Amino acid sequence: MIKTTMEIRDCGTLEVSDIIFDTDSIRVFMDFLDISSELISNVAEAIEKSKIEYSKNMKEYNREFGRNHPINWSNAPVVICFCGLLVTLKNHSINYSINVGYEDAKNPFMENFDCEFDIDLSKYEPEIKKTILKILIDKFF
Repeated sequence: MIKTTMEIRDCGTLEVSDIIFDTDSIRVFMDFLDISSELISNVAEAIEKSKIEYSKNMKEYNREFGRNHPINWSNAPVVICFCGLLVTLKNHSINYSINVGYEDAKNPFMENFDCEFDIDLSKYEPEIKKTILKILIDKFF
């Protein structure tokens, strides 16, 4: 895969790591090489909310299927497995979201790779479009 980096002042430095083509959309995932302090606090808040949701869903799953998967997160900070920007292009519109995957520091079997929140990067849209076009041209032409 061709790696392309870009700097977004409000977020940090990103490196494109994956492009996904669906039937009616393109999704581009960019890993953070470094991340702004403001965004770090937003990520931490999203993780705390998703930990609660995870525990609630897992408790319901355990009850429904007679399982005993752990539902309580340790007090230790989570281990972040990935954190990046997902850019989705669909129907001539662009959506930006931060995606985070993490696991419990004490129990790595407790993991959540579905933590996501939207972010407004519309002021960087021309830069992001140019980066995506460059990647597509470099990869396929």
